[in-house]
Order: sequence, then structure tokens, then C-alpha cells
Amino acid sequence: MRDALSAILVLLVGILMGVVYSQQKNIENDQQAVMEIGNTLKSNNDVSALDVEDKCARQAAEFSKQSATLESLPNSYVDHYNPQMRKCFVLTTSIYYPNSNSAEVSTESDFLSDAFEQWGYGDYIGINKNGSTAIAECYVYSLKQKKVICHSRDEFINLISEYLGPVYQ
Repeated sequence: MRDALSAILVLLVGILMGVVYSQQKNIENDQQAVMEIGNTLKSNNDVSALDVEDKCARQAAEFSKQSATLESLPNSYVDHYNPQMRKCFVLTTSIYYPNSNSAEVSTESDFLSDAFEQWGYGDYIGINKNGSTAIAECYVYSLKQKKVICHSRDEFINLISEYLGPVYQ
């Protein structure tokens, strides 16, 4: 009888080991499938992010073109899609020479806005005359929508970095 119980016990242990091995293989296969799904989702998100950034760049170029004036040199601009805020920002810069015969007086303007909604987030206007700059206007709306007054172009650039991030520092 003891031999029969030992044989049954060995048989049950063998069956149990087979079940455990089978379950372990199923778990490994499921983990591999989850990893493949995750990679597919990441790939799709990367494509979506590229699409959004491309749309942002196109809209920023259009915004810059529309905001150019005849009196100023062509605008230069920097665009940045901020994924945390889900907004497309554009910083346009233009220089205006009121007297085309002289470069002694100029006005430099930087304007930060949402490229799609065209809502202004900040503005800098500096009047350069004979090597010195007088600030005509300098402000940035903080993330809490509080208007922060700035006193130099460097301060303006520092304040807008919360929108443009490391793209423009």
C-alpha cells in the first residue's frame, strides 16, 4: 500500500509540475503580448506627437506671416508645442526702422502667443537709439494668468521659458 501511495504521490507531483510549467509559459506569453501592445501604443503616440508638432510648426509659420507689417523686417519666429499645456506657442520677433536711411533708431518687438487661438502671453518692445535701449513695454502672463512686468529683454526671455521650455533659452 505504501508503494501505491508513493506512486500516486509521484504521479500527482508530476502532474502538478506540468501544470505549473504550463501556467508559467502562459504568463510569459501574456507578458510578451503586453510588451508588444505597449510598443505599438508608444509608436502610435510618437507618430501623433510628430503630427501635432508638424501642425504647430505650420500654424506658427502662418501666424508669423500674418503678423508681419510692411514697415518691419520680415519676422523671425520660434515655435514650440508644449505637450503639458497642449498648446502651440509661437514667439515672433521683428525689427522696425522708422527711418529707412538710418539704423541709429530701431524698435525690436517680441510677441509670444498661442499660434491657433492667437491669444497673447507676453510682449516686449524695446526702442534702440544710439546704442541704448529704452523699454516701451515688457510683460508676460504667468501660468496663473497674472501679468508680470519685466524690465529687460533677458528677463522677458527668462519669463517665457515656462511656455517655450528649453527650446528658447
